[in-house]
Parts: sequence; C-alpha cells; structure tokens
Amino acid sequence: MSTSRKLRKKGISKPGQTASTGDDFYPPQVGPALKHNLPLGPLDFETVKKLRTQSSDEFQAINDELKSLEMRQVELARKAVLCRNRVQTLDTVLSPFRRIPEDVLHEIALFSLPSQPTVTVKQAPLSLSRVCSVWRNVVLSSSKMWACLYVIIRKPAQLKVALLRIREWSKHAVNHPLDLFLHIAFDTTKHRSDFFAFMRSVSSISPMRRLGLATPRSDSYFLNDFKLPRIESFVIKRSFRSFSSFASDAHKTLATHLTFHELAIGRYISISDLMTQCPWSQLTSLVILQPLSLDQFQQILKRCLQLRNGVFHLLCDIRNEERDVIAVDGKPFVHATLQDLFIDAGWVQHPSHQYAGAPATKTSLVAPSVLQLYRFPAMKTLTIRSNDDVGYEYHAFDGPLVFEQFEALQELTLTGKWGDSLPCAQDLMKSCPNVRRLVFESSKSQHSIDLLDFLAMHPTFLPRLSTLVLRLRDGYEETDDEESDSASSIKRSRQTCDAVLNEVVKMVQARCSTSIRPEARLQELRISFQLPVFSKASRRREDEFRQTLAAYIAAGLRVIVDIGKKYLVGRDRYWDLLLHPTERLLEDWDI
Repeated sequence: MSTSRKLRKKGISKPGQTASTGDDFYPPQVGPALKHNLPLGPLDFETVKKLRTQSSDEFQAINDELKSLEMRQVELARKAVLCRNRVQTLDTVLSPFRRIPEDVLHEIALFSLPSQPTVTVKQAPLSLSRVCSVWRNVVLSSSKMWACLYVIIRKPAQLKVALLRIREWSKHAVNHPLDLFLHIAFDTTKHRSDFFAFMRSVSSISPMRRLGLATPRSDSYFLNDFKLPRIESFVIKRSFRSFSSFASDAHKTLATHLTFHELAIGRYISISDLMTQCPWSQLTSLVILQPLSLDQFQQILKRCLQLRNGVFHLLCDIRNEERDVIAVDGKPFVHATLQDLFIDAGWVQHPSHQYAGAPATKTSLVAPSVLQLYRFPAMKTLTIRSNDDVGYEYHAFDGPLVFEQFEALQELTLTGKWGDSLPCAQDLMKSCPNVRRLVFESSKSQHSIDLLDFLAMHPTFLPRLSTLVLRLRDGYEETDDEESDSASSIKRSRQTCDAVLNEVVKMVQARCSTSIRPEARLQELRISFQLPVFSKASRRREDEFRQTLAAYIAAGLRVIVDIGKKYLVGRDRYWDLLLHPTERLLEDWDI
C-alpha cells in the first residue's frame, strides 16, 4: 500500500485537498480561493507558497520515517523468526524426553509392543526408533523386540533366503524365546528334500517358544527325521482349503513331543488319528477349529485334565445326535480346571452332510447339550456363538434344561441366534448368579429388546451384574423386499434404534434404582449399533439418550454408545494367544 493511501486511510488528505479535520489548518485566504476559484494576490500567493513548501518538507520527513519503520518491522520480523527457531531448538535440547534414561526408554519400547507380531514403521515401538540413532539403538537392542517372526515362503527357491533371515533374526533375539510362524505356500511333496532340509535347520534354532506351521499337506507337519524344538506352543494350519487326514505314521511323531502346553489346530485338518496319539494330558490351552462331534469333545476333555483355556467348534451330527447325547451314560463329566471356554456351536446341517429323509428344519441344541452334560466348577468366562436358532425347538423338551450352577462364572457372552423368546439363554443366566459382565450380540433387534425387557422386569436376576454390553449386528430387521430403497432402510434403522434405546432406559431405571443395594446396581453400559449412515440424526439421538440417563450418569453409571458406526468384534484372546499373526495377511493366518 502506498504512503498516500495510508494517509487517506487515517483521515489525512493529499496536499491541495481540504483536510478532513477542518479548514482552520489553512490561512484565511485559502478557503475563498478553493470555494470560488478566485486568484490570490501577490502577498497571499507568497504566503500560501511558503506554507506549501513547509508541508511538503514535513510530508517527506514523515514518509521517510514510515519507510524506515517498515524496514525496521521487516528486520524485526526476520529476527523474531530466527529467535523462535532458536528457542525451539534449545527446547529440544532441554526437553525431558532427551534426558530419558536408556533403561526407562527400553521399558517404554517394550510396553508399546502390540499384541500382534506384525508392526508397521508408523506404530510404536518402531516409530520410536526413527527419532535418533540413540533411540534406535536402545529400541532395537531389546531381545524381546525380535521375539516374533512371520515368514511366508511362496517358492522353493526362497527356502535358503528364509533360513538366513530366520537365523539372523534369532541372533538379535539373543536368549529370548522366539515365536516363529512359517507359511509354506507351495506343494511340499514336489520338493520334499529341500523342504525337509529346511525344517531340520529350523528345528535346530534355540530357544523357541512357539512354532506355527502352515503347509498344503498335513503330513508335512511331522517328518520322519524332523524333531520339534523344545517349544511351549504349536500351531497347525492348512495353507490350502482342501481336506485330508494325517499320514499314517505322521501323527505318532506328535506324541513324542512332551514340551508344548498350547496347541492350535486349524480347519480342514482331521484329528481322528490324533485322538489317541496327541499328548493331551499336558495341554493347558487348546484351540480346535475343525468341527468336533460331542463324542470327540468329550474324549478331548477327558484327556486334557489340565486344560484352562479352550476354543472349540462343535458339530452335532443329526445322524448321530442321539448317540452324542447319551455318551456320558447319564453321569455328568466334571472338568475341574477349565476356566475359559469358547464354544462355536449351533451349526446343524450342511449340504455335504444331508441325507435322505433329514428334516429340513431340524434345530441343533449343541451348546445346551454341552452345558447340561458337563460340569465346569472353575469356569470364569464362557462364550457361546451360535449360527442357528438355539431356542427354536426349546419347547420340545418335557421340561426346561437344568444347567449346573456356575458359581465361579464372572463373564458370559452370547452371540448369534438365541431364539425368539430366549428361554434357553434365560435358563443359562439363572445358573450364573455371580456373573458381573454380560455381553449379548443378537442377529435380530427383537432378541435384544426381549432381553432388556426381561432384565427390567426382574431386577434381582443376575444380582451381581455390573457391566452390560449390547451389540446390534444389523440396524433393522431382515426384509424380503429386495427393492427396498435406502430411505426405507434408514427409517427402519431409526425405529429399531429408538425401540432398543427406549428399552435400555427402562432397564437402567430398574437396575439402577435406589431400592437396589449399591453393589448390585449396574455400573457400566456399552451399546453398539451397526446402522446405515445418518450421522447427524444418530448423533442427535445419542445426545438425547444421554440426557435421558443424565441423572444415572451423574450418579456414576458409565455409558458408552456407538450409533451408526461399524464395530469390530475382536478375536477371542486365546485365539490371539495361539493363532498369531492375525493382523497382516489375514487370508493366510485368519483361520
């Protein structure tokens, strides 16, 4: 901006114009001359000329001073930037983070280790190693940082490179036990000598805590001259989804390894040969994703007398259902050590298992049968996932199922289809008087509404319940109208959301009433809805819901609500324990 513009902006006119502050600044003869355009006399002309010279000199002086100030301002701004950068640099030098002792930094790096073995450079602790060379040396010097390695080998030519990588990795791990996962993506039968030599070299690596092995053929797990290293955990997986059993003598090798206490067996692997050969008695954690019959499940429980954590996929074969149910000869089997049980049940009839005359609507009662025929006095956590309507034919029994009282059970999770009236789930809950955390994930909103209504009508039911987690898988009921537009879906979602939240309010009012003992009141409520996107409406509905429960929230109730967001149901922690890795390359290891 020019100097003249700056002057005009401040109310000062250009020379020759009337000042905005008044005419008293000029001699008397100037006013009439400007107003009437009359010529000045000689004396007046000299007076005005002298005044003009003085004003011009004053203007020039002011203008020079303004330019000097502008230059000074630019110089000061430059110096300010330099000083600011200098201060930031000195703050970095004086920062407490720079003075973190190496042993503390080492503990921070270990604390930030993720549960999954595959870490990106943007995640801690690898991100810490990119700060400076000192931090990098400290972070990467920990043997625990090198405790887990996942290797995928797609071609036989990569075996030598993979072996070098494994050996170099184990050197960094020093004496820390290594968790090694090998995914063999090629047919080992066509390159048996190279593969066997590779596995013999791998078996010599020590120490090793966990070994995961995925190959196209199950007989590659146990080679005649391959001895498993001294490990605590063993993961078996098929890299291709084709079914085959173990080789005739391969399973016998497994019985000679008495060191591991954790075993995971993926799908498409027959365990019929393992039933008598596997060292079940030493296992404390077991994951079997290949479907088991009730009879096989019973045999495993009888052999795994030290088992504490179990994940099982149970299949009730319709053709052998009666034999399965009476397998215990009327005497319940008691397992004294099992503390955490995950049952994936309710899978009834698959096209490959159909037979002539099979009832089309036959409903499996696998999960209730397990809980009725077995006793687990030490169980603390129970998770049952069912893909079939467990309570569909519940009324077919002469009387209600009687479950053993689970006195030690503290956490109960029910997911999937649990019947239109939930009688089976209610009977199960009645057997769990000390449950403090209830997780319910229903495939239909009406099931959740029924459960909430039941909890509201019976405040003394589950008297120690402090945390309720409610998950609605779909935001609206299933419809046969394939041409239903998105607007209708959103409308149904809003109606479902309102119906469920209204029932939640009633349940909270009943379970947080002052008439209930303080230790028996609900303390935490988590609700997750997976609805079509209507973010503004869902956020407004969530705010209204919180306002309705404001008094209870102020009294200490913790409320967490996710509406309109997709929630991720995490893998069970014992799946994480045995089936690493699960974060990257899910198509390879998410079994």
